[in-house]
Amino acid sequence: MRESPGAAEKKAKYQEAILSGCWIYSKVSRKWYTPLEFMESTETISSHRGRADGSNFVVKHPLVGLQERIDLLKRTHEEIDTFNKKIHSYYELKTRR
Repeated sequence: MRESPGAAEKKAKYQEAILSGCWIYSKVSRKWYTPLEFMESTETISSHRGRADGSNFVVKHPLVGLQERIDLLKRTHEEIDTFNKKIHSYYELKTRR
């Protein structure tokens, strides 16, 4: 029995992760998977006209992903702080008039 292109691509992502000591990140579900979790997951790699599209899955070290999330959190905090200051500044000026 022959594997579907999506199943073969999923297995290839699994093997790439194993060989590189990395995990797999799903851009769609925004979840991190160990290689084994990925294979056991319901995540699927779609196929169109016989070609699998595995671009929704990224193989990378989980510590890189953790740092990316920390950086995002810092940027978000800075944006919130700036917005909060703008709100306070605006309403302080409005009440003085």
